[in-house]
Amino acid sequence: MIIDETMDLSTIKQLAVTYFKMQTFAPKYFLLDLVEIMDGMANIIYLAVKQVFSELHIPMQYIIGYSSDTTNVMFGEHNSVFQMLRAVYPNFYSVKCSCHLIHLASSYAAKMLPKHLEDLCRNIFNINHFHRSSKRQDAYRDFQEFFNVEPRQLLSPGQTRWLSLEACVNRILEQYLALQHYFVLTANEDPTHLNDRIVKSLHNKFTLAYLEFLSYQLQRFNVFNCLYQSERPLLQNLKDEVEGLLKSIASDFMVVQYIKETNPKDINPTNVLHHVPQNQTYIGIAATATIHKIEEGATNEDLDRFRSDCKNFLIEIILQIKQRVDLDAEIHDIVQCISPTKAAFRTPSSLAQII
Repeated sequence: MIIDETMDLSTIKQLAVTYFKMQTFAPKYFLLDLVEIMDGMANIIYLAVKQVFSELHIPMQYIIGYSSDTTNVMFGEHNSVFQMLRAVYPNFYSVKCSCHLIHLASSYAAKMLPKHLEDLCRNIFNINHFHRSSKRQDAYRDFQEFFNVEPRQLLSPGQTRWLSLEACVNRILEQYLALQHYFVLTANEDPTHLNDRIVKSLHNKFTLAYLEFLSYQLQRFNVFNCLYQSERPLLQNLKDEVEGLLKSIASDFMVVQYIKETNPKDINPTNVLHHVPQNQTYIGIAATATIHKIEEGATNEDLDRFRSDCKNFLIEIILQIKQRVDLDAEIHDIVQCISPTKAAFRTPSSLAQII
């Protein structure tokens, strides 16, 4: 059983429940129901699930597995849907969503960066500003044409999928000059607090570097996520991919020799003895070039703050990933038998352990 929560434009919460049967040894997915619920609390979701199964006369003890995103409501240690299900039906297996793990880890790590960055991405899109005014759209097209950028629409990041911010950040970077000048004009003609905040953020000389750093990092996490959006079973690759991701992130701010000699699960990103000097923290090619341009006019304090924020982001993302993925779990070794290479050599010779 896989459950998820969504919300339509009318703000009515809906619960999607899917399940599968293995009658022909081929998974069959069905949308079991969409249920309007008044609240997204765990007990409300749990009762909604029970009601759906009851009305369709499906015994819930037939559930053999449960999966959902990894929010506290769905998978928390206390009073979550998972805990409520497990208390009544203790014999099912639970599987957390690998993709959602990185969404949440990235979202927590982003708290190490200035809050105005995400606010900028959301405020620039601002549905009330462009979408309800053809005059503003025409005015912005003039700026796009003047600065020779593609006349593309601005994008809004998803509310619950933090990594969707990458496309939004890249679109802003692509049109940065046009946006800077457009909002200066807009703020003069319509001096609202929102427009003033956008202008202030766009003209902060570090904003561009922060966005370029974010673009570099978000691409890395989205590439990892794409692997686990495949329709093929890839659990046997999860450990190697997570370890590779941890090493890649750590190499941006830690001594390479330490990373080579240390098991990825034992890498301690908070141990400053293994950090490279702060000004050697790798922040991506674009952000590095931008920082070189503004170094002369910036104070050492501002530059140190920027590099410290970037390093703290990298430290936090490692801590969050390690917290959410158990690299010591026995299952990682057991499922290696389904990788093509080991299967071809019949290693192990029996599937008893995985069964």
